Amino acid sequence: MRTKTWLWTKKIGRVSGRLALAGTFLSGVIAQDAPSAFAQQAGPTAIKLERGHELALFMHTTVDSESSKVGDRVEFELARAVMSGNQIALPAGLVVTARVTKVRHAGKSNCKRGAVDWKLDPMIAPDGTKVELVSLRGRYNQMDDPDKVHFTTTNEKIEKVAEAPFLAVVFLLILPAEIIMAVGETSGVAPCGSQPGAPDIVAARTTQYAAVAHDVNIEVLSSSTAN
Repeated sequence: MRTKTWLWTKKIGRVSGRLALAGTFLSGVIAQDAPSAFAQQAGPTAIKLERGHELALFMHTTVDSESSKVGDRVEFELARAVMSGNQIALPAGLVVTARVTKVRHAGKSNCKRGAVDWKLDPMIAPDGTKVELVSLRGRYNQMDDPDKVHFTTTNEKIEKVAEAPFLAVVFLLILPAEIIMAVGETSGVAPCGSQPGAPDIVAARTTQYAAVAHDVNIEVLSSSTAN
């Protein structure tokens, strides 16, 4: 009887040992596979935002040539997410700030319009990268595609400098005719008199536009995808 009990105890011990060894092996396999699976799921991906990429900004602050002052803070938020394929490079709702850089009051008696402008601060991407922005208010109308603005390159600037002497000669030749035409056009226009000029007002809850000033790489998680 004691011999049988000893044999059964020995068999149970062997089985328990094998089960423990198998459990240890499986735990090691799971531990090795889990980090790699997590890395594939949540690893960062670099996305390049190109210079000139256009952004829509929803304005939260009213700016007025008659009441705003240079240095005043202006607040926006990114109105639409910036996508790269199906990945979200910049999510909608990111805060964007600016500072008023130009204020010109409207003329009180000479019909001169008021003017106001601002300079955008760098936008901070979710990964902490600073994205330099340029305001598109009243400039950069030439578009390379629906989401990109054309900035003048160094080569284009050099070409314009080279063309300057020729353009100056042409201008001098046509200047007298232009003066005669201008006098004729203004002769029938009523003078301004003492009318005040119109103020420049940019109301809150309107959409303004900006562009990325320089190429920049942003890291996003692979889970940051559009549904």
